[in-house]
Amino acid sequence: AETHDNDRLAVVSRRYARMRTGLAALASHGGAWGIHCGVEWFATEKVSVYGKASISWENPANQVEWIGQLNQLITLHPSFAANAGIAWIDLNNPSMIGLRRHAAHGDDSVLVLINMDTSHWQRAEWSDLRCPWDLLSDEFVLPQAEGERHVLWLEPGQIRCLDTKPSVSLVRR
Repeated sequence: AETHDNDRLAVVSRRYARMRTGLAALASHGGAWGIHCGVEWFATEKVSVYGKASISWENPANQVEWIGQLNQLITLHPSFAANAGIAWIDLNNPSMIGLRRHAAHGDDSVLVLINMDTSHWQRAEWSDLRCPWDLLSDEFVLPQAEGERHVLWLEPGQIRCLDTKPSVSLVRR
């Protein structure tokens, strides 16, 4: 989610850091993703490979639970397993990223929607499978129907991982 030669994600904002962490996890191949020391604590001091940088250890404002939730999802859902398929979905909005992930074996699939704009609500629209259950918030989401298209508005920096059904094993802790 971060590299040592760039400013820390939290320098932009905590919302941006959280969104980029989710993007790294949910776009990963076979669940292989990682974080740089301090990203979970919203560290803002640039990492120096030659010196010690603060990682904001035990910052009460952190994304430890979020990272745990992402790890649980990509570990347990077949759409994130080895050999699972991943395809970019055009959401008709350059501020949005859409990914269709599907299991290598079976019918499991998810639609990942990511609002890259951390300041404004953004509209996503797609035409394929309607997926009403958000595995990240554990809530029913009803996209609006506009002809053959499905439409959903996402909050600034929001990520949805939509499935056709709730998964008992993925319910938030």
